Amino acid sequence: NSVTVREVDTGFAPQLTDLWARTFTEAYANDHTAENIQAYCKKNFTEPLASKALANPETRCSVAFRGLTPIGFTFIQHHKAPYFLPGKASELKQIYVILREHGTGVGAALLKDSMSAITAADRDWIWLLVSTKNYRARRFYDNHELKLLGTWDTIHVGSDTLASLILACRVQS
Repeated sequence: NSVTVREVDTGFAPQLTDLWARTFTEAYANDHTAENIQAYCKKNFTEPLASKALANPETRCSVAFRGLTPIGFTFIQHHKAPYFLPGKASELKQIYVILREHGTGVGAALLKDSMSAITAADRDWIWLLVSTKNYRARRFYDNHELKLLGTWDTIHVGSDTLASLILACRVQS
């Protein structure tokens, strides 16, 4: 089955809630205790929060499907970066792919879709926050030319506290 990427709306909230929790759990199972992951998911990945995020006009969620099965997603939000960037910017708030699809090009397809949407919204930059411990994601971003701007706030996963970095790249010149 080929992979398709499409924007979703509030009707996708129940599936997004499941995809959020699954992909987050798979991504961080080796870095955090099950209790900390469960606490984070319970707080951050609820259907009301999914509906609210999907209804926000400044936010766009795209989902990758293999056939009819959702296998990954992105959230972008149009707002300025915490570091100066010349021009308008959008944040890649989340990009997650289910574990069995890692390394298949799904992440690259989702990032390309996000960059196209950001360009279509007349934005110049994509930026994101990433945990210093998320080495796989940092390699992915480095391979896609997102460069370090600096450090940022801590990220809390249950009782774990992680340092974070801000990365960015220009999407149009």
